[in-house]
Amino acid sequence: MRNIKKSPTFNDSERMLAEIGDKVFLSLWSFANVYTDEGIKLLPDGTKKGQGEELCDLLVVFGDHVIIFSDKGHVEYRPTEVASVGWGRWIKSAFLKSAYSTYKAERWLKFDPHRIYLDKECAEKFPITLPPPERMKVHRIAVVRGITEHAKKFYSDDSGTLIIRPDIIGTEHLDNPFMIGLADPKKGYVHFFDELSIDRVFKELDTLKDFTDYLTKKEKLIESGMLAVAPGEDDLLGYYLSSREGYKNLDSPYFLMPPIEVGDKLSVYPGFYDGHLQTREYKEIQEIRRISYFWDTCIETMGSAAFTGRWHETNGTNYDEEITVLKYMASESRLARTILANAYSEIMIKPFPPEEILPRVRISGSPTNPEICYVFLVMQKSDFASSYAEYREIRKNATIHYCFACKDLLPQFTTIVGIASDAINNVGASEELIYLHTDDWTDAEYEEARRLRQDVGLLKNVIVHNNKESEQQENPLAKKRKLKKKVNKAQKNARRKNR
Repeated sequence: MRNIKKSPTFNDSERMLAEIGDKVFLSLWSFANVYTDEGIKLLPDGTKKGQGEELCDLLVVFGDHVIIFSDKGHVEYRPTEVASVGWGRWIKSAFLKSAYSTYKAERWLKFDPHRIYLDKECAEKFPITLPPPERMKVHRIAVVRGITEHAKKFYSDDSGTLIIRPDIIGTEHLDNPFMIGLADPKKGYVHFFDELSIDRVFKELDTLKDFTDYLTKKEKLIESGMLAVAPGEDDLLGYYLSSREGYKNLDSPYFLMPPIEVGDKLSVYPGFYDGHLQTREYKEIQEIRRISYFWDTCIETMGSAAFTGRWHETNGTNYDEEITVLKYMASESRLARTILANAYSEIMIKPFPPEEILPRVRISGSPTNPEICYVFLVMQKSDFASSYAEYREIRKNATIHYCFACKDLLPQFTTIVGIASDAINNVGASEELIYLHTDDWTDAEYEEARRLRQDVGLLKNVIVHNNKESEQQENPLAKKRKLKKKVNKAQKNARRKNR
């Protein structure tokens, strides 16, 4: 039986970063204050002497994505008569040193992944298996506070953000006050988040999918040399999100490049972030996404047993395997979670009358992952089960059978994820998490799926949400009228849930 305990945080900045990690990346994949065993000596009697060396302030590992945070906290800026003097001291300590800390951590993660721990005594191994170096997608982030007010004074404006200039390299930062470029192009781009930009970025991109998509596209833009300048991280983010205007690219924003005749590089102008916040699309998306946090709560609640391994029942042999279904759920974007949360909550929020003994089922194809389909099942404990344990066994088997039937109904999906829970008026609270990988199914398994649906009659009258096959010709979220319809429906469901 495992007992995973995360490292404590030691100051306000670390606590804020750890809270962001648990909120955005969720607690199963986000770990603050991770250590290496460098500094630990193994004595002849088998005991350890010394303590580990901190690898980074926050480490997030999800699939092939590895996010390394170096948090310098509040670094005091001391103004000088010549701005470049005070700036040079600050940027060297705040950004360049942080950047090299992320490079060092990256090397360790790639070449010594088995020597990572959650505690400085190096007793608790890091629980997630890292991807091999050739697949690892590393994102490096330096977090520093203490510069916003000084940037406002320097530029005589209210933004307080640092200008992004990718043509500034390494020590060239010392002579370019209040501008951020590349620490070392050969070692990879390092994102810089100050107290203003970190709040805005995570306000808009608060899922693993949305955040890593933004980082990946931003890195590609900068490393390609196609970005000339941006007024700050917030306006670059605003420009990125503005590609959703006109109800396009709602789940896949991107950096729109200027026409060739305008120039071959992108220059972002001030005001993009504040301007985007005033658009109709942005305001409607904020309304829609409220219900999506129910999906986050489900992941956190259902995954709490992973830290101890005390599941009611599991086929997993380690931490990674045990959270497979939760990983599928966490891979969804914010907009996708809105659609999925609606589908799931529709069958959860209404109490079961005593005579309703059959389970309620909803089917929803993943809006993010075209190979995944979810089967949501809600069931109440009735007299057919003599105990709660017997009821859970019946519910588990029902979920498996419905997942099989789903494969026969929607054969284009290769992974079927089953999520089952109690009726809202049940005494007790538990869930079943099931997944089927059908790539290597046998003829017998396909025949069983056919029998359960066509002979037994499962999923004969099921409501299917987000069937990818029917959406290939027309995406309903791409049109304003249909998006508004979804807004109204989400609001109605949210009101029903809160009664």
